Amino acid sequence: MKFSAIALAFTVYLAGPAVVALGDPRLIQGALEWPPALSSGETFIVIRSEDGRVYYADVMAAQRHMQGALSAGGRITLLGLEGIKPHEIIAVALGSGDAAALSLALAQASPTTLPTPPPPPSTASAAVLMVDISKLDPSIASRLRPGSSVTVVAVPVGNKFQATGVLEPETGTSGSAPATPPR
Repeated sequence: MKFSAIALAFTVYLAGPAVVALGDPRLIQGALEWPPALSSGETFIVIRSEDGRVYYADVMAAQRHMQGALSAGGRITLLGLEGIKPHEIIAVALGSGDAAALSLALAQASPTTLPTPPPPPSTASAAVLMVDISKLDPSIASRLRPGSSVTVVAVPVGNKFQATGVLEPETGTSGSAPATPPR
C-alpha cells in the first residue's frame, strides 16, 4: 500500500510538467498588471492569475470583449494558446470580468473590433525603448550587433524592458528554451 502511494505520487510529479505544452489551450483569470490602462492599441499585456502566476500575452490578433475601460488591477480573463514558455500566451480572446462573462460574450459573438489598425513596427525615427539584456546567456548577447534584425521577448521593469529571450530570424537560433514538439 505504501509503495503504491509513493509510485502514484512519483507518477503525478513526473507528469506534472507535461500536462501543458506548446500550443495547448489556456484559460486564465486574474488581474491586468500592465499596461496601466487597456486600450485597443496594445500588442501584449501582462496578467497576474488568481494563483499568483504572471503571464505575458500577445493580444494583437485577439477578439476583445470589454465592458468599459479596464485599468491595471481590474479583472480580466484570457483564452489562448501556450507559447514557447509556459508563461507566454498567444491570446485568442480576452474580456473584462471572469470566465463566465467571456464565455457569454463569445457565445453571443459580438467582439469589440479595433477601431484602427495596430501601429506599424517601430522604425529608426520612432521612440527608443531601453531593453536590458544583462540577464541573457552571454553567448546570445555576444552575437547581437547594432542594426541586426532580432525579435526580443521582454517584460516591463520600471521605465525599461528586461529581455527574457531573443529570436534571430535569419539564422533560426533562439536565446530562449527550445520549443517542445506538439503532442
